[in-house]
Amino acid sequence: MAKDCRVSIDITATIVILITTLLAVSSAVSASIEKMSVEDLTKEADIILIGNIVDVQSKWGIQRDKIYTYSTVSVEKYIKGGTGEENLTIISEGGRVGELFIWVEDTPTFLKDQTVLVFLKKSGKEYSVVGLSQGEYTLKNGVLTGQNGGEEIKLKDFLSQIESVVPQQESSMQTKTRKAPGFEMIAGLSGLIAARRMTKSVLESKGYNKFAADDELWRK
Repeated sequence: MAKDCRVSIDITATIVILITTLLAVSSAVSASIEKMSVEDLTKEADIILIGNIVDVQSKWGIQRDKIYTYSTVSVEKYIKGGTGEENLTIISEGGRVGELFIWVEDTPTFLKDQTVLVFLKKSGKEYSVVGLSQGEYTLKNGVLTGQNGGEEIKLKDFLSQIESVVPQQESSMQTKTRKAPGFEMIAGLSGLIAARRMTKSVLESKGYNKFAADDELWRK
């Protein structure tokens, strides 16, 4: 009986040690993540965009030792950079495959039909979020909510912070790109040659001619 009691105590002690160790490791990992300001995120990002999450899928990695989640975002506006693509894929660690779920602390998570503002960096064929969860914001009713800490800020105020860092020619807030050989798209809030910011006479003096009835499409 005494032996059984001792075994029980030993098992309990082992479990406590394991839990304590896991908590310590978790805290250490969280503490090691460098806090990034909006300026830091903006400078580090290749692309900053606003879009809607249209698909989320988790898969095993090639070595089958990690699960990765692939989130497809339908781009509404490019704030910095931009590839002209309407859809981009964001990769993040963790996710669920079958009955197995792997959670990675501070990793950004996306939900289908979620509207987001994200800071992205090229990662192979996909994109990863700059600063992990710090680089993801949910947009609802003109207000952004950060995944990391739940901070809230009005979209227009947040964009002002970004545009103070991004060179003017890159902060054009491009709409979805429409391509047509031989034509130049004139669009955006700033940068490029925005038709909304220039009069017809100025555009014509630069050698542009209005194409059809589209106020944003001109050609030389």
